Amino acid sequence: MAIDASSLGEQCKTFDVSEDLSKIFSYILKDGKGAIITQDGKYFGIIGEKLFRESTISNPKVKCQPYAEKAPKIMISDDFSAMVRKFSTDGYKELALVDKRDKVVGCVSREQLLALAVANGLVAEMPALSVSRRKLVTINSASTVGSLKGEMRRFGVRRVIVVDADGNLEGIISAYDIGSLLLSPKGRDSRSPSKESPNLETLKVREFMKPNVVSILKDKSLREAAKKMVEHKVSSVVILDGRKPVGIVTVSDVMKLLVEGKSQQVTIIGLGDEEVVHYPELEEFGSEISERVSRFAKLRGVELHVKKSGHNYTLLLHILTDPPMRFTAEGFKLPEVLSDLKREFKNWVSKMKK
Repeated sequence: MAIDASSLGEQCKTFDVSEDLSKIFSYILKDGKGAIITQDGKYFGIIGEKLFRESTISNPKVKCQPYAEKAPKIMISDDFSAMVRKFSTDGYKELALVDKRDKVVGCVSREQLLALAVANGLVAEMPALSVSRRKLVTINSASTVGSLKGEMRRFGVRRVIVVDADGNLEGIISAYDIGSLLLSPKGRDSRSPSKESPNLETLKVREFMKPNVVSILKDKSLREAAKKMVEHKVSSVVILDGRKPVGIVTVSDVMKLLVEGKSQQVTIIGLGDEEVVHYPELEEFGSEISERVSRFAKLRGVELHVKKSGHNYTLLLHILTDPPMRFTAEGFKLPEVLSDLKREFKNWVSKMKK
């Protein structure tokens, strides 16, 4: 698309590297955005939601400089494709817009890019459920905050779907919501702003979940899901079978598809938020399988299922031919498990050639 970054840039607040981290956290809590950090008037980095939600910093008066991440930056000369690529892997909501001297002149959000993609018909008319790559984790609304935090750590996710006793959708809660709770006066010990209130862990999830969840039925398209995200200004849509959640699609998922031009033959399922960084390599492997197998068999699709139990990963490969082929690898590190699965697949291909 012939759209340059200068037409998208919005005004944004910046913070110098000398600012206290407490000031940054207050900004994130109030605006729900990452903080753009500068040094000597030039772009330095971003302090995003991740630090905010995971912070165990005992002294909030420390300077913010050591905590700024070297996130990608949008150049004024960048076109639409270049901007989308910079948003596709790191999970940032906004990126700094800089001029040729590296001076911050604004910011660009992924929601802006999604709205452009929807308006110009760039989002595919493929089933939304087939793009639901992330692990769907649910929790009962009567559960406690302590249980919720444990589930997030266990499955490595940032969003959890809240359900009632029958498994029907009741709400949604994110790691950002928990971070907001921890940093708000209600969730902190008044004697020490770095300590949680002793009662926080026992709060019920239903007390602070978001009850109004944007959702679509499982037969709807990704394009419709993207339109709902734009219309309701949200970063995710829950996919339902009746009233029961069966998947979730996020803005980041759509960004990745826009970059990859993903083949509908390759489906990747079960990635937690912390494992999404491995998506490009999984996608590349799936495309390689599709290309190789199509030479000698009628292929309906390739599925890669990622499962995590404790510290152990299981990677299941389903090659949808007649008859279907299945491969499995297990281990403690996902990249190593993927390497083992690649080796097993290549050995199989070599035997097929003989």
